[in-house]
Amino acid sequence: MANELIGKYRVLNEIASGGQGAVFRAFDPTTGMIVAIKVLHAQYASNESFVERFHREASLIQKIDHDNVIKIFDVDESEGRHFIVLEFIPESLSGLIDVTGALSYERATAITIGISEGIGQAHKQGIVHRDIKPQNILLTPQGVPKITDFGIARDESLDTMTMTGVMMGTPYYMSPEQADGKRADARSDVYSLGCLLYRLISGEVPFSGETPLAILRSHVESTPQPLNKLGISVPSAVVKCIQKAMEKDPSKRFTDASQLALALRKALPDLVVESSLSSPITPPPANREKSKTSTKPEVESQPPASRSGQSQPPQNRQPSSPPLVARAASGIGRMISGVTCPPQTSPVERSDTGCI
Repeated sequence: MANELIGKYRVLNEIASGGQGAVFRAFDPTTGMIVAIKVLHAQYASNESFVERFHREASLIQKIDHDNVIKIFDVDESEGRHFIVLEFIPESLSGLIDVTGALSYERATAITIGISEGIGQAHKQGIVHRDIKPQNILLTPQGVPKITDFGIARDESLDTMTMTGVMMGTPYYMSPEQADGKRADARSDVYSLGCLLYRLISGEVPFSGETPLAILRSHVESTPQPLNKLGISVPSAVVKCIQKAMEKDPSKRFTDASQLALALRKALPDLVVESSLSSPITPPPANREKSKTSTKPEVESQPPASRSGQSQPPQNRQPSSPPLVARAASGIGRMISGVTCPPQTSPVERSDTGCI
């Protein structure tokens, strides 16, 4: 489709294709910008349910005005093709951690604060994302996280698209109530954010298993391995935030994502959290002068090292995605449902991305 026009937009190349649609990198002649265009497959253009769901995702994103939520520039239909035009961001959080593994607790917390504040704005609008995971978080060159893929999000004021008793979400980051097929609310997103922060700090998902069902049962019945037992030093205030976010009982969690973001800011008061106009995410300089009231975060002690002198290796690593060469496709391309799975992925990972 290179050089083909979709409306006024000239297609440069396809980024990814899935069961319901495709995403293209394109040129906007009006603004001179490179954009991403999400196009519904032609075979679904006459299906009212698919078209409604497609446009509903756009309307949900447009309701959320926040720096940490991807921007929509246009929603249109041309020659029978329905499409959404979004800002083009080629990198994803998934691509980053595929390369780096675990992040420092400072950087992981800064990223999670940004995501939580964006999701918190959605919660204020009565919108529940229901599928928070690294693949659905894009990263700008400045390191600012941008939430995307509201394809299975639910608007509290619109219940017509909600399927009661149907499990919707991703096993690795799904709340216990979602695993049980129950109604998700803002606190379900909070649980997923707790899982995400755990993954970013530890380099592994809280729960793993041979099948998606086994992972879901762990979310309902099991407790994740404490971070300090993985040989990771993390301030106790951050650990408490993760534990509260991941409570099995929704009533014991933060009420919404904004409350989680506020708690994380209080846990690390000297942390620099980047906005869309700032430099890349970095922890505070080591020699930064502290205020008189500033104190060093209390860090949970690590357990004794093994006889070899090394901490025990993580056991619950999420199956890795393709290496650096596939990072662009794993970014904006993940915005579509049913992205074509790379051959290296395992059955559980393919379920994670909606490919089976």
